[in-house]
Amino acid sequence: MREFRFNGKRIDEALRELLESFRLPGESALIERIITVFSQQYFEEAKPEGVANGDAIFVLTNLETRCRNLVICLHVCK
Repeated sequence: MREFRFNGKRIDEALRELLESFRLPGESALIERIITVFSQQYFEEAKPEGVANGDAIFVLTNLETRCRNLVICLHVCK
């Protein structure tokens, strides 16, 4: 995760860069760990204005990741 640099990026840009670099595992515990590490690193590097802490980033990222997985599943299951 430390190979990514999120300075100056919006959260959606940073998350897209991360998620396009590999396929998310199917196990929810691993996904949660990836999101947790991403959230903390993004908060520390990007210092987004108006965001209190890494937990807020975690909530946004978790919602985005779940929506992305649902869209992929719906597309594949057609």
